[in-house]
Amino acid sequence: TYSQARQLPYIRETRDIASLNELYRTRLVPAGWRVRYFVPLEKEEYRVTIGVSGDVLRLDHLIDENAPGDSLSEQEAVQLAASAIQEAGYDLSNYGLIESRLEKRPARTDHNFVWEDSLATIGDGSFRISATVQGGEAIRVRSYFKTPEAWSRARNESTIYDTVLSILSVSMFGVLIVLAMRVYMQLIRGREVNWQLGILAGIAVSLLGLLSQANGFPSIYASYGTTMSMEAFLTSYFNSLYGYAIMMMLGSVVLFSFAESFYRQSFPGSPDIKSWFAGVWRCRSETQRSVWCEALVLSYGACLLVPGLLHILAFGEQSIELAT
Repeated sequence: TYSQARQLPYIRETRDIASLNELYRTRLVPAGWRVRYFVPLEKEEYRVTIGVSGDVLRLDHLIDENAPGDSLSEQEAVQLAASAIQEAGYDLSNYGLIESRLEKRPARTDHNFVWEDSLATIGDGSFRISATVQGGEAIRVRSYFKTPEAWSRARNESTIYDTVLSILSVSMFGVLIVLAMRVYMQLIRGREVNWQLGILAGIAVSLLGLLSQANGFPSIYASYGTTMSMEAFLTSYFNSLYGYAIMMMLGSVVLFSFAESFYRQSFPGSPDIKSWFAGVWRCRSETQRSVWCEALVLSYGACLLVPGLLHILAFGEQSIELAT
């Protein structure tokens, strides 16, 4: 869950591949695991971010804004934050304090600090370390790379060309939807829609969708808000899965029934899709069995080759960008 992927494009523009790999080995964190420790219906919880090498990257202690705590002075808070940063394994000898922000809470005072490396830079970007002092506790120590503000603004700005292209794309898609629905209503009125095929396809697609959602079961509690009960959270989660399955089924019923009916109307001399699939599935002839074997071999080969080709293309694009 932990990533600095947003900074990657800028680093790729200013460094070569070897330097980028070295940065990922030493200073940047590409990914990690976030572990939560909480008690249901209590605001307080701990969040620990673990790096790929097993070291602790960040510790967050979430408490209520009205929770009591110390009200340290800025100098005391800076010393506490600097000690926590050093305990986390960072050396502040080349860093300078560039930001100090105080937040008054009802029963405590919080401080937020940011240090910047004065020696190591990438273009106009800089390496920074931030820390938060929550009352009398130093938390949220984090090392990250800060891209230049001008580069970030230019990357996020949308031009008139992008806006016009987006409007045209949405308009064309809307026109196609309207035309397709008009044809679909005509097919329904003429009783030419194969509902049986659409329903069977809808059930199959919804089941496949639920199976894909099952991959997320290990991270269910990542989105749990501790202010609600566990029973209410799980009920809401499985209700959303139920709604997801229903929407997938309804959309698939409409799509497959329309496609099959439109196909029969457009090609009246051709066999319907259901009969074609039934003939292919039975594999009565040697030719059909040979076609199935070749299709399986090609599909398996594509599953092996396509990811590798995509990685090669991505590497080639990065090399071209860096060379230019």
